[in-house]
Amino acid sequence: MRSLLVGLLFFGVVFSANAVYTVNSTGTIITDNSAGGLEWLALTETRGLAFNDALTGRTGWRYATYADMTRLFNDYFSTVPFNQFNYYSGSDALITATVQEFQSDFGITTVFNQATYSWGWYLSESQSFPYPVGNAGVSITPSLTQIIGQLDVGNYSQDTTQSTYNGTFLVRDAVSSVPESASIFLLAFGLLSLLGFAKQKS
Repeated sequence: MRSLLVGLLFFGVVFSANAVYTVNSTGTIITDNSAGGLEWLALTETRGLAFNDALTGRTGWRYATYADMTRLFNDYFSTVPFNQFNYYSGSDALITATVQEFQSDFGITTVFNQATYSWGWYLSESQSFPYPVGNAGVSITPSLTQIIGQLDVGNYSQDTTQSTYNGTFLVRDAVSSVPESASIFLLAFGLLSLLGFAKQKS
């Protein structure tokens, strides 16, 4: 019984402490539950659409900006600056696991030559870009993990960004920054397990 309670406590704490971002039951909306957080649309929802077409029929959504993308990447990859190309060997288990989490949340936009890609367009605010469209994302190959932000899309414009490799990062204001009920339940369950274990020990 004692080992069961310890196991339940571990389960409750580990799963309720899962960071700031939660995904809805259909896997289409990712919510940043921190103060001032946004809701993000999964990249798979806009995969293959041109930048200009991504908002069609999506009332309340807007293009993610450079500032939004910087916050997103800082939250997922805290040690990786958004405005750099970052390459890691496949042996870097921590980086690879974090990128896999990002892909699980936002969806995989394409699979090519044993590589999985999660890429998307966003509204660039950089003066160095010839067009107001930025591109960012992550990919995993058998030997290399990539985290790339603020990619200059060269001769792409809003109307010529259609690509089966990409979705578009769209955001809207979150309805609530309160953590989802399942996380609260798991945390409470863990605390109750701890109390039960302490009482039995005494």
